[in-house]
Amino acid sequence: MIAETSAHERARDPFVWRITVTLFLSQSLVSAALIAGATVNPIVGAQLSSQPALAGLLGTLVILGAACAAYPAGQLLDRLGRRTGLLAGMGLGLLGSLVAALAVAWHSFAGFLLATLGFGALSLIGAALALTPLALVLWQRHPER
Repeated sequence: MIAETSAHERARDPFVWRITVTLFLSQSLVSAALIAGATVNPIVGAQLSSQPALAGLLGTLVILGAACAAYPAGQLLDRLGRRTGLLAGMGLGLLGSLVAALAVAWHSFAGFLLATLGFGALSLIGAALALTPLALVLWQRHPER
């Protein structure tokens, strides 16, 4: 028989506290990066394209990248596993950041569009991979929730 634990006892569990703080900090940093990207990308896009009307295209590509990557990313992560998928996503994110930086340095609007489309796909993978394992661990430790 599983002993009932109160919410106060669960909150005092160091493991739960560590997971909660890690989740809070990681999601705070991701949110800050997404807000910064949503603010800076249109400005950079307008500067690179010399057409202010194209500034909104970058935000659209982030959403389009996430939407197009949803199903294939799920299939790929099922085959690779969560840990390998997370490492691959981080590696691709680093590569995408380098592509974006080089596109800005070379004044390439097309390169920046490509990097932005990739960021949309990677933001989806990163969010799913960051939240799923933590939720599973907490659920396994405290299934009565």
